[in-house]
Amino acid sequence: MQDESGLCVVCLQPLTNASVDGICPLCSLTRVVDLPADTLRPLGTVPLAAIIHSTPETDEPLPPNPPDLELLRLIGRGGMGGVYLARELNTNRLVAVKFLHAPGDPAAIERFQIEVQVLAALKHPNIVTVYTINFNCQVPYFTMEYVPGATIARWVSARGPLSPRQAAALLAPIARATHAAHGQNIVHRDIKPGNILLWNADCGFRIEDKQTTGSDSSIPHSTFRIPHSNDSACCPKLSDFGLAKRLDRAETLTAGGVVGTPGFMAPEQAAGESVTPRTDVYGLGATLYYALTGRAPVEAQTPAEWTLRLLYSHPKLVRTHCPEVPLELEAIVHKCLEKDPAGRYGSAAEVAEELDRFLSGEPVLAQPLTRWRRLRRSIIQNRRRLTRLAAVAVALVAVFVLGAGLSGNPKPEPAPPPAPETPTPLDEMKKELAAGRPVALVDQATGAKWHQLVKGKAALPVRAPAPFVFESFDFAMIDLCPDPMTDRYRIRAELAQRSVVGRGPDGKLPIGGTYDLGLYFGRQSLVGNNGWRAECVFAIRFTEVPKRNPERFAALTRFVITESPTQGPVVAGAGCGSAAFVQADKLPGPWRTIEVEVTAGSIQAWWINPDGSTSSFGKLTPEQVQRAYTARHESLDKIAPGHGIVFPAWNPRSALGVWGRGSAVTVRNVTITPLK
Repeated sequence: MQDESGLCVVCLQPLTNASVDGICPLCSLTRVVDLPADTLRPLGTVPLAAIIHSTPETDEPLPPNPPDLELLRLIGRGGMGGVYLARELNTNRLVAVKFLHAPGDPAAIERFQIEVQVLAALKHPNIVTVYTINFNCQVPYFTMEYVPGATIARWVSARGPLSPRQAAALLAPIARATHAAHGQNIVHRDIKPGNILLWNADCGFRIEDKQTTGSDSSIPHSTFRIPHSNDSACCPKLSDFGLAKRLDRAETLTAGGVVGTPGFMAPEQAAGESVTPRTDVYGLGATLYYALTGRAPVEAQTPAEWTLRLLYSHPKLVRTHCPEVPLELEAIVHKCLEKDPAGRYGSAAEVAEELDRFLSGEPVLAQPLTRWRRLRRSIIQNRRRLTRLAAVAVALVAVFVLGAGLSGNPKPEPAPPPAPETPTPLDEMKKELAAGRPVALVDQATGAKWHQLVKGKAALPVRAPAPFVFESFDFAMIDLCPDPMTDRYRIRAELAQRSVVGRGPDGKLPIGGTYDLGLYFGRQSLVGNNGWRAECVFAIRFTEVPKRNPERFAALTRFVITESPTQGPVVAGAGCGSAAFVQADKLPGPWRTIEVEVTAGSIQAWWINPDGSTSSFGKLTPEQVQRAYTARHESLDKIAPGHGIVFPAWNPRSALGVWGRGSAVTVRNVTITPLK
């Protein structure tokens, strides 16, 4: 779909014989008819007849045409619906049409309506415009401004990072658009390169066609001619308010839990805390970072690793990737990316003003991150740890000085006995349990008395010690007590599934994913041959996430979690009992209460219903307990016959705690009571 000497009529991408099937390699949409390379006409003057209506092959057929519209091709798909390019039959105008993919879901319809209301309320030249709304048809939809071109993400992916001035000139108007949204009490929550459209059919961006020099000089290369940042013709567009939140109302456009895009999400957003306009300031900084470097500020191999890095480490300096970026622009980026919202710019308007200063050659307000300022930031971030180390150092110096002062005395006074060490929370816990007194492992007011991550990866909030909250992207086990100090005890715990973690770009959960949580006890660590390791536990597990055949039972299960140097944790379970319960209609789920009574030989567990009634998981006899706990792992035997892991006898005096798979979990009121 090309003319060998032409340009793409949508994004002005030079087309060559290298273009696959004549499709523009940047916007993948159109071809050119009789448009020579030396003719750079404004996009708005390209006749509609020059756009070829045939589109790239797709396995998905187009939906039926809505009234007065002709659907041309699928543009993209988001969490709530698909977006299609269409032509208005009455006006011959190209528009974007967004359909709701779940028209029978009242909650989805409500969120869809709120998104339309948000977009309709925002009148700004750098925010896409809503044209028509139709919620009275079988599949609700609305039409909006079609912005021909590419996103920052697609441009950088195809051409590499933008120049400093290009990036600053593009983000300044987007920052102003973001500030306008904040003025309407709307926080976008998903500002990223993929949601910023670079060109509009009426805007002043043009492309200058130049020939590069060097070994690849035959390939045309296009560059921006950047207008002044205050030029009203500069029209990048902020799009996709599907994750927006209205600060003046209770509703949001998505279900509860953590929402956003990994790599461009602010720390407080990933931690599930309240968002503010400064959350979008982080998104602006992350997008500017990507535009300059071609990388997200925080990158990792797994979602769990990404969350840990986001919450506890700082991104590399922009100039580490691109030394040509001026210090002033780097300072603006990293001020936006401060982990503490109070350290960022106070508003998106301030970001726009800073970018204007940079483009005009004026001094910016942000201070460059010199070595001294980075050291100071690290000291502030780790001040508690450093305070403890300083106290130890002062004590050692005092001892040294005292010893030196008394060295001349032939009969020094005997040294006083050492002060008793302050017991740790774990010491106090063991002491109380050994004395037969109950202990609150997780208190509703103060959080967990002690905890230790023993398997997998989990992200904890930056703040808010209570209630105890963690997120597990794949699998995580967190001990709350390493030793009950007795063979007979009762555990009572309250858990809630806040949200699921690991949705795809389309907002859907992966097929076959597991999203559950629970309470485990009797955990023993096992070591085999060739680096094989295993954890063996009993656990009560449940999930609020509905499936095609919704689960209506919580399960008492014996789990074995195996891993090796070449294989991550693999969970295998065998059911030992179940109790009926009714899943929640949506997340976050309600508090669920579990009670387990453990002895040297038997296990009995109950599901406590909201009305106080109980459902029993059944009672395991000593023979059933030993047989279930020591059963061989048949799948592991087939995969690694020489694993060498020997499953031990059941021991009630083993660690207990909470776990999660692909879930954000809240825990409170966990109590262990020794029994006589």
